[in-house]
Order: sequence, then structure tokens, then C-alpha cells
Amino acid sequence: MKNVHGASLLAGLDLNLLHVFHIVYRERSVSQAASILSVSQSAVSHAMGRLRMRLGASLFEQQGRGLVPTPMADRLAPAVSSALTSLEEALASRQEFDPQRDIGHLTVAMTAQLEPVLFPGLVDRLTKKAPGLVVQSVRLDRARMKRDLENGAIDAAIDASVPNDPELSSESLFDDTLCVVAAAGRMDVVDRASYLSARHVAVSSRRRGPSLVDILLIQQGIRRDIAVRCQRSETACRIALSSDLLLTIGARYASLLGRVNPLNIVPLNLSLPSYRVYLYWPQRRDHDPTMRWIRNALVESSEPASAR
Repeated sequence: MKNVHGASLLAGLDLNLLHVFHIVYRERSVSQAASILSVSQSAVSHAMGRLRMRLGASLFEQQGRGLVPTPMADRLAPAVSSALTSLEEALASRQEFDPQRDIGHLTVAMTAQLEPVLFPGLVDRLTKKAPGLVVQSVRLDRARMKRDLENGAIDAAIDASVPNDPELSSESLFDDTLCVVAAAGRMDVVDRASYLSARHVAVSSRRRGPSLVDILLIQQGIRRDIAVRCQRSETACRIALSSDLLLTIGARYASLLGRVNPLNIVPLNLSLPSYRVYLYWPQRRDHDPTMRWIRNALVESSEPASAR
């Protein structure tokens, strides 16, 4: 790109400033960025000052203990992230990919319900393939998922929502069905009439709006009477097993909970919907060897133990 005088806007620019900007933007913190980069906070602040002067625009504003990016920073961040990724891929292509050398840290975002189902198997598989790898599971924020993937705050995301963004690539990890948990002796079988007449406990980390289960049920014309709503399925199980409420959760998660808690999964005489869990990553990283390795590890670790 040329400016009005015909000189490249990159001429004389220290590209390391863009790397520092990328980390500060991702972490929203000078101190966190300094820790990641193994430099002093003053060095990070100085780098951001140099970049601000070069661009002639403010990039961050202090808000409480964190930083808030300006519109200029929001416009710049995706392009910088993409450029840095492309450069890393080009340099990595000069030698055979080695996960122990090329991946030091992996962050995957997922829901609290998916973490116990997927994360232990993922950690086991990854640490065997790359013993020095640091693996982190973080809470999935659907509103920020695309942005977090693009700026590198997370490497991949796992969710049960249907893919609908052309700038994100996805791959199916597994299908699951819903089952009903109830107190012992509550009912021998659940049919449509008894399901609709019962009161239910719902699970969602959101403050408002339908849970994933309710979204699936509504698509089949089923609207249940929710008496209690909580954040975790373990809590909902305890409530359902000690009350007259019904709990509807994924069969795979129910099987996992049943290993440590005596669950009463009621036989069904109605068809509850199934759902699919997807892995997401930025489309621009489709051919990145690091991303391919991460995807393969996640797909393999999501397989049922009997299929491995």
C-alpha cells in the first residue's frame, strides 16, 4: 500500500510493534502482555506509544484496570492478526511441523457442560503427543467467539450451535441425544403428555433467553414449564433427584455424571431431538499445519472410548 507520496506505509515501521499491539489487544492489559512477551511493562507502553505516533491515532483507552480498544484498534486488529498468522505459516513451512517445538500453548473455549465430556480426553491425547504443551479451557462467550478466534485470544471453540458464519470454518465432533433424569419412583416412563404436564429444571449459563435444550424442544413444538433454572448440570441433577422436577440433558453428559452419582434416567415414550457439537476455527487458518494438528487432536479426543 502506498501513501500520497508513493512511499510504502510500512517503510521504516518496526514490525515488532505490530506483534506487541496484537498481544495487548488480545489481553486488554499492558501487564499481561508484558508477562507473555517477557519484557517490562514500560517496554510495552513505549512500544504502543511509538505505534500510536506512527499511526497518528490513539489505540487504547484506560478503563478501570483494563484497556478498551479504540475504533482504530478494532479496525487494525483483524488485519494484524491475519498478517502475523500468514507470516508464521510461511516461516513454519520451511521446516517439518513439530508440535513440541511449534505449539507451546493451546486455549480452547467451550461450555461448562462440554468441558467434562471433552477436556479430559483432549488433555490426555495432547500431553502424550506434546508433553510440554500448556492446555487451557476457558468459558465460551458466543458473542465474542468470532472476535476471540480472529485475534488469537482462543485457538479453537467448541459449541452445539449451528455454524452460520462464512468467515469461520467448522467440523462436526459428535452427535448426542437428550435424555430425562428424574427422582426414583417419580414416573416409570415419560411420554409427551407427562413431559408437557411436568415442571422442569433448566440449565444455562446465560442470564436470560432459552437454553440450548429449550431451543431444540421449541423447534419440535415442545414448550416446557420451567420451575428452576441453574448454571450447572450437576446442580440440576441434585435438584431433579430430590424433587418432582424433570431434568433434560445430553445423554453423553448424563452417562458421565452417572459414574459418580446415582442417576435415574427415565425411559422415554416420546422422541426428543438430537444435537450436534461443532469445532470452530478461523477460516484463514484452514491450511495452517498447527491448526490441522489441533483439529485432528480434538476430533480424535471427542470419539467415544469404544471407538478409539
